[in-house]
Amino acid sequence: MGWDPEGAPDFRYWPTPPVPDWASAHPAAGGAGAELMKNFFRTDDISFSSASTSFPSTRNFTTLSQAATENTLSRIYIGYHFRKSCTEGEKQGRSIGKWIFDNHLKEE
Repeated sequence: MGWDPEGAPDFRYWPTPPVPDWASAHPAAGGAGAELMKNFFRTDDISFSSASTSFPSTRNFTTLSQAATENTLSRIYIGYHFRKSCTEGEKQGRSIGKWIFDNHLKEE
């Protein structure tokens, strides 16, 4: 019995890369983007949909945070990272997004 990552169809020929598992940049970028928009619009409650280019599906989100968290989980499901590196990456990204908003996007 084994485990197969949920990658693209040709992923079975390209195994999980042998890299150290530090905080993941993918969740960091998603966390930063969600946090920036949350602060800019002054709400997390923004509904939207997003269609996948890899799988025939459309995802519906009711909050920016929900989308950021699903983005974070995608790195686990594809087999690239362990949960800790993904959650830490998102946490770092949210901190970065807040810092950017507070220091560069506030009205003077």
